[in-house]
Formats: sequence, C-alpha cells, structure tokens
Amino acid sequence: MAQLKTPDDLGSLIRQRRKALCWDQAKLAHEVGVSRRWIIEIEKGKPGAELSLILRTLNVLGLRLDATSSDLPDGHVPRVIPRPDIDRIIDQNKVASVSSLPGTIAVADLVGNWLAHADSRGPAGKGSAESSNALSQPVSSAGKPARRPR
Repeated sequence: MAQLKTPDDLGSLIRQRRKALCWDQAKLAHEVGVSRRWIIEIEKGKPGAELSLILRTLNVLGLRLDATSSDLPDGHVPRVIPRPDIDRIIDQNKVASVSSLPGTIAVADLVGNWLAHADSRGPAGKGSAESSNALSQPVSSAGKPARRPR
C-alpha cells in the first residue's frame, strides 16, 4: 500500500497507475472529465487541486483511498487543543465591562435589590402604584435609589 504524505506523492501514484493502464494523459483527462493540462499539473504534485476531482481521478484509475491512523509510540497521546467558547468569552466581557462602568451595577445586584425591596413590602405591595414606581427609579452603584435632577 502506497503511503501518501505530499501532493508530489499523490501525483506520482496517479502517473504510475495511468502508465500501468497504458493510458496517455489525454485519455485519463477524457475519462475524468478534466483538461489534459489539469492531469499534467496533478501529476507534477499541484498542491491546490480540487479534492472532488482528485477523488474522481482515483476512482477512474481504480484506486481506493484508505485513511488509517499512524501508529503512535506507547504513551504518546495526540494533543487536542479545545476550541474556545466564543459565547462564554463575550458574556464574561459584557458583565465585566458593564459592572466596571462608573454609576452602574451588575444586573444580578439590580435584580437582587429589587427583589429585596419587593419582599420587604409584602403581598400588599404587589401591583400597586408604589411598587411600579420603585421599578422605574434609577439605582446608584451602591444599590440605592439615585436622586433625580430637578
């Protein structure tokens, strides 16, 4: 079984098989549905060849592509680098940037303060004009209602 590591290796394999079938480059190009120039380039090891055309060429030549893993030395484990979670990074930066702005507090603090304020009023405060006014009050960074300019 041929071991392919470079585009040159693939080009050599295609050329060897074509010659074993007694085909010229024009015959192979016709069978694959590409130009003779493309066959010349792929046999030279052109690195940017389209994968679907390479696979079609191998199929026309009766070659099978088997992908197997290489044997790694004992105890050697390939290193896998985890992909960063972009959403988590963005969320962390949003909270950090909002909570560091002067005159603002984190959303969790705002909700916590509002819930504590609503709980202290008891069930009678629900739906009243007073509780809706509490929601519309601006809150300072200390968590207390801010004074409105007059």
